[in-house]
Amino acid sequence: MRQITIILCLIALSACTSQPIRQFTVPTYDQITIQEIVDTINDNKHWNVKAYNEEYVIAHLNSKHEVVTKITPTDVGLVFDYVYSSLETEDHQIHKNYYRWINNLGVWIKKRAPLTHAPTYIQTSSQSKKKSNSGNVNVNISSCIANC
Repeated sequence: MRQITIILCLIALSACTSQPIRQFTVPTYDQITIQEIVDTINDNKHWNVKAYNEEYVIAHLNSKHEVVTKITPTDVGLVFDYVYSSLETEDHQIHKNYYRWINNLGVWIKKRAPLTHAPTYIQTSSQSKKKSNSGNVNVNISSCIANC
């Protein structure tokens, strides 16, 4: 019985392993702007924006655990710098899931950011009501291209 207790304790301790705090980068193909990051995080149900300026965004995860990270867009990707976590240990280690959480946020931003500022095409009522002989709506392509 004592051996089973020891084994269960070891399993429980290994499940809550921690890792050193380090900078984390999610690579991106295109430069993502601060405003795109802010808009994308505000659309996420788990993360929200605490503060931002022209250089970085401070994002906050408040679910079962609290995490705060600084996101800086660079030419190579989104750089995440640790700010705070309710799971930080005394020897400055962080919960192993911290990197999974910020990686998921980085992937979310990378996928959704280009969609937050997609061009919007506004047509006047006369343009949208023009119909050809086939019954399809004629779209004024040149005005759409000029607005891109």
